Amino acid sequence: MVRMQLSRRRFLQGVSWLSAGTLVAACIAPMPTPAGMDEGAAAEPVRIRFAGWGNTEELTLYENIAAAHREEDPGIEIENLGFPFSDYAQKLFAWIASGDPPENLRTGTQFFPTLWADDVLLPLTEYFNVEENFLDDSHYMTELFDIYTMDDDMFATVIGPNVMAAYLNMDMLEAAGLEYPAETWTYDDWVAMAQAMTGGEGIDRTFGSTNAYWWMVWQVQLWARGGDLFDQVYDPTTCTLDSEAMVATCRWHQDLVHTHKVAPTAGEAAGFEGGWNSGRIGMEVTGTWAVNARRKIDAFNWDLAHLPQDMHQATSHLAGGIVIPKTARNPDAAWSHAAYHIKDRAQEMYAMDGLNAPIMLKWSNSPTFLELEGAPPRHKIRVDAMSYSRNRDFYFAQWTEVRNKAFNPEMDKLMTGEQTPEDTARNMAQKAQEILDG
Repeated sequence: MVRMQLSRRRFLQGVSWLSAGTLVAACIAPMPTPAGMDEGAAAEPVRIRFAGWGNTEELTLYENIAAAHREEDPGIEIENLGFPFSDYAQKLFAWIASGDPPENLRTGTQFFPTLWADDVLLPLTEYFNVEENFLDDSHYMTELFDIYTMDDDMFATVIGPNVMAAYLNMDMLEAAGLEYPAETWTYDDWVAMAQAMTGGEGIDRTFGSTNAYWWMVWQVQLWARGGDLFDQVYDPTTCTLDSEAMVATCRWHQDLVHTHKVAPTAGEAAGFEGGWNSGRIGMEVTGTWAVNARRKIDAFNWDLAHLPQDMHQATSHLAGGIVIPKTARNPDAAWSHAAYHIKDRAQEMYAMDGLNAPIMLKWSNSPTFLELEGAPPRHKIRVDAMSYSRNRDFYFAQWTEVRNKAFNPEMDKLMTGEQTPEDTARNMAQKAQEILDG
């Protein structure tokens, strides 16, 4: 487990982009944390609220987990509060500002650093330390707990990860006379395979690759080339994108569209409804969360592959967590349900759902998960790629602002051909640095 240090004061210097609700919440005095459950509380169930986001299937999963927990422990009642992701941030910070948030809050790294900086979360290290096997890396992907660990304190249970991976249309590979790529394939191999799968006209037009260039796509290639975005993950001081590795990454993405013409332009992509799912694009890099929806594809055969290599192999992961606010009146009960999500029964249910790989190795490596109906033959890549993956995120207040204002606009100009790779890398670094220094 990695213990990282980050100054709350320095983090809060950059919170101009945050909702006002979080700043109000920082001024709310937390309620005292009880040492344990009241003896009298055993006479009637303790009620807690679990808040999260998701589609119908995800929210149903949370309900089923709550029902299973209630069945095993009649002393707890769980009210699930579910919302679309588009509504969740506003709800979350309004709850925090009210002083009475739900006792369990689903979070991601888009929310966690702010909640931590506002000092509204209950440290959970002592709870983790008394749980059997939670910190045993032969039972759990314990590296995922580092995502929500700050200043030596653990703040969240973690449901399970998704990684960035390659999606292959196996019918297009076969039609082009191509074999499934070796695990040691390179980004040059990607281009050569994409060229073999590109051709046709009109409605028969095919491309070998998507033109995806959002930040998690180019980030993993940059890492494979030996580059990085910043000088350090926690509280970075320097953006390091003005590098040969980033220039090469930018050139590779631009050349897919404008030189090799194996990926569609933005205008051409409009004719491929569903993008890679249309069955007319050979390869794509995206997150393994897409497996769950793509399990329903029956128009063509497809599979997962490890990402290509350059100097080395690289990918990224993300994983949602469950945090407990300091204001929780029954922190033991709140912990009980947050912990239940990563115990055996709930992890089996996550395995059966398939949106995330379970954090419990028993279930992430089980036929229940790996052989889900409609899952690709090499579904295990979702688990195996964790061996060379790293957390996608950096921890500083302006991280979202940097992506939205420094990274995305410059990559847009690169991919339309308005800007050279050299200028793109330089401009991204300069704009990110201005935000960091601001």
